[in-house]
Amino acid sequence: SPPGEPLAGRGARRSALHDCLAAAGCVFQARHGFERPGWFVGPDVGAGALPQGYDYYGAYADEESGWRLGAGRADVAAHESHPYLDFVEGELTFGWPASFGRVAEEVRAARSGVALFDQSYFGKLLISGPRADAAMQWVCGNDMEGRAPGAVVYTPLCNARGGVEADVTVTRLADNRWYMCTGGATASHDLRWIESALDEGGFGRGVSVADISDELTLLSVQGPLSHQLLAPLVGGGAIDDLSAFPFSTAREGLTVAGVPDVRLLRLTFVGELGFELHMPAGGAPQVYAALREAGAALERRSGAPVRDAGYFAIDSL
Repeated sequence: SPPGEPLAGRGARRSALHDCLAAAGCVFQARHGFERPGWFVGPDVGAGALPQGYDYYGAYADEESGWRLGAGRADVAAHESHPYLDFVEGELTFGWPASFGRVAEEVRAARSGVALFDQSYFGKLLISGPRADAAMQWVCGNDMEGRAPGAVVYTPLCNARGGVEADVTVTRLADNRWYMCTGGATASHDLRWIESALDEGGFGRGVSVADISDELTLLSVQGPLSHQLLAPLVGGGAIDDLSAFPFSTAREGLTVAGVPDVRLLRLTFVGELGFELHMPAGGAPQVYAALREAGAALERRSGAPVRDAGYFAIDSL
């Protein structure tokens, strides 16, 4: 396959929002076996932008090829057209890639309106137990002692030589109860390293580390109008007063667009006002649909763009 994106082995892991994003014309990237959004080509293309089943470049259907399958086994014909392959090959240039204009629109939305990023491929860990507070102080490079419930801390995880094993965000939920988000491409490594480090520190029996990655969807709502878009959808006016919801803090047990048990973090990695919704996967399509509907209305009122966006835009911001 062309450098950058494989054509084989796709679709092993998908966000609860995968089909929603596919309908919006998402060109997905494969990372750690997970289909994450790269950029969007629009609903006119829709699911036509998805990778098709692997066709071995037609090698198994070539009568002159020594690679044909054995007698009695059907040939695998090459696709007559493969838009996903065309999109990927459009990036293979030392000039401006074919996606440049589309990604520019997503970046512009994050800077002047709202951009929605599905970051569900991140690892999500729940760390609890009678010694969890002491364990987090042991394993995190940042100072975790005395953090109030609702505090969100960005921290490296360092080995005994001072080398960085991971960078993560950690939320203190309550006494001896923490929520950690790790990088998606390193989630398995991070989990194993944390377990090993806690054992080394003597915390093995006093701390439980539960991998809840597949239970939650992470949708990031970013941009100067993100609060204006999100606040009306949060039950009870819980985030109407932005001054009472400081940066790098979290709110627990919110209802968003009728979906309960949403954890909301005021956090950004794109340099704008922003929020992360960590929500039950089953309710994620409902929340997404409400945000898109409210986003269309906000766009009409304000003239500012509200867009789905992917990791090409994140990497540019």
